[in-house]
Amino acid sequence: MSSHIFENEAWWQENGSVWVDEVDKRRAMQPLYGIQEVVLSSMFSNIGEKIKILEFGVGFGRHAEYLDQIPNVEFYGVDQSPTMLENLKERISNDNDIHNRITLIEPRTKLPFPDDFFDFVYTVSVLIHIQPTHLSGILSELVRVSKHGVIHFENNYTLSSELQFPDHNGCWQHSIIKEYENIGFSCELMEKVADEQDLYYTKISNRWNKSDLENKIVFSRLRLLDQRIRPNILKFEGEVGWRTQELKDRIEREFQAKEEIDRLQQSNKKHSLEKNYMKERLNIYEDKHDKLIIEINEERVQKEQYINDCTMLRSQVIYLESRLNEIETSLAWRIITKIRNMELLYNMMQPARKIVNRFRKMRQRKEVLYSHSPTPQANHGNNNEKKFNELFQKLSEIPEKSHISIHQPEWLGVTYSTKELFAFIISIKELHDNADIKYIASQISKKKVKSITFSGFAIGYYQLAKYLKELNPELSLKVFWHGNTTHMYEDYSWNRYQEIIHLINEGTLDGWGFAKESMAKLYSKKGYPSFFVRNKVNIGRDSIEKQKFITGSRMKIGVYASGVTWNKNAFTQIAAVGLIENAEVNAVPYTARMKLFAEQLNIEFNGIESAVSRDELLELMECNDINLYVTFSECAPILLLESLEMGVPCLSGPNHHYFEGTKLAEYLVINQPDNPVEIAEKAENALRNKEEIIALYKEWKIKNNELSEQSLKVFLGGEL
Repeated sequence: MSSHIFENEAWWQENGSVWVDEVDKRRAMQPLYGIQEVVLSSMFSNIGEKIKILEFGVGFGRHAEYLDQIPNVEFYGVDQSPTMLENLKERISNDNDIHNRITLIEPRTKLPFPDDFFDFVYTVSVLIHIQPTHLSGILSELVRVSKHGVIHFENNYTLSSELQFPDHNGCWQHSIIKEYENIGFSCELMEKVADEQDLYYTKISNRWNKSDLENKIVFSRLRLLDQRIRPNILKFEGEVGWRTQELKDRIEREFQAKEEIDRLQQSNKKHSLEKNYMKERLNIYEDKHDKLIIEINEERVQKEQYINDCTMLRSQVIYLESRLNEIETSLAWRIITKIRNMELLYNMMQPARKIVNRFRKMRQRKEVLYSHSPTPQANHGNNNEKKFNELFQKLSEIPEKSHISIHQPEWLGVTYSTKELFAFIISIKELHDNADIKYIASQISKKKVKSITFSGFAIGYYQLAKYLKELNPELSLKVFWHGNTTHMYEDYSWNRYQEIIHLINEGTLDGWGFAKESMAKLYSKKGYPSFFVRNKVNIGRDSIEKQKFITGSRMKIGVYASGVTWNKNAFTQIAAVGLIENAEVNAVPYTARMKLFAEQLNIEFNGIESAVSRDELLELMECNDINLYVTFSECAPILLLESLEMGVPCLSGPNHHYFEGTKLAEYLVINQPDNPVEIAEKAENALRNKEEIIALYKEWKIKNNELSEQSLKVFLGGEL
């Protein structure tokens, strides 16, 4: 017999343990299971002499549990499913050393027992799981190890073998009597005890006949019991009965889950090896990185020297060009040029030219020796010192024990938000020199502040945070993130995000604030120390320097898209203006493509091509009838609040938490940012209700300012 594992056998090897609950359920609901146990226990206990019996397909020990307790029975069992035998040993105590009489076998292999070792061998609902082509070999083995006979509780009598249903990768009904005839033995049907199965007996010796084993009165009463109870149970269970789809699905899911677990374990092992390899490679690259940093610093110094040299050479080139121009335009040069064109006279003057050339070379040598001055080298250091002096002058004005915020001054939106929220701020641009970072960290550390919040996270802030924490481990360091998950597409934001994650995980940062509420909720649920910090805007319109603008009869609509990146949605907003009667675009900043697009739609287009200062921007927004900032993705847009501060409604996309649950959201939030018709209709509606919108904003602002201060207080640890 072959040791190849077929699908039906593999299913039981892997999933046998899940069958226990199902059988327990059947024992409670189907009389067949109780009848099987009564027949076997009655049959073997009435023999009256010591016997050895073998259950082929012992499973989780349903019959072993009670048959091993019969005094005259020495019970043995075999099964090819390791999961079921593990369950057997958990369920049945080893009082009679039964565990040593239970054997795991390979499917369709020779049984590990000598000929005639057992008095009887029996099976219960086992042959159904054996393919017809394998059955004769298995029956031959059962006959070989049995001395007197083989008993089967299996499918009802049939003339041929066929697939009954595909459960468990195959279940078959067999012509058991015919199969025994094929191997030279006679098999008989015993008195029927249940409608669902027949009881078969194959006599091997003359010691025990069929009539010696069956008790016709008991058997007939058992069948009557089955016929009375089973129909009512079937009616109760319905047509599907115990073969419910729920069980099939559950077993299939568990099988698939096990396969997935195995696959994931293999994948995890592979990834672990890859991880170790990558760690080794990382160490190599870190060493190379350190060496490259040293080389870069050396080359940076050399580059600065080259820049100074180039500056001096450039000035010399300009000087020489001016001198050459003076010479070429002089009377003497024109005379010499004319003489050179007179060949005879030119040849006659050759001796004189030699004397002049010799004199010229002597003069040039003197200029090189005595007139050339060295390149000054002190400017770079002075510039750095001046830069640091401005920074530390600002730092010196901040009281000790304060909460301070560091921001990148070139990021205008972040800068305005930071100034509105924090009382004490210092501006630090991107840092690329490690020596500069260490120096700045040492100076800030001397200030003995309560906390430092990085408002935005620029290049170099990662190293600055680590140095600050190294100098003062008790210092509270936080970051206030002005972005959202959309920014992960940008390499710059992605790299800074990784730095923040690392700093939080290692404990350098103890707080992560977000200007966008959904971001704070996301990272809070992922276990990070996240906080929602509300933006606010308090401009004070009287402080803005007023400028004179020429106004006409046309309606001015501001578009603030910061270029042609798709998420700023510039062209949809311009198209919307084209749907509003007597309206013109006032865009800041704008591109040639935006202007061309407006002209193609016959929209009057004005604006400023480059970015402007905040005061200029506020003044421009105030001169419009309405402003548009309908973008696809935002964090917590300051421009929207700035426009309302200037008394001008501003439409926006559905990508922020402002105005949630208020009428302002109905007026100002566009549900479909790529729909110019909706933008135009809401713009016209906002213009008709401008006074109400500004009044609603003023009410909302009071509440928002209170919530903003509360959120900042919580973020900073309970005090401002």
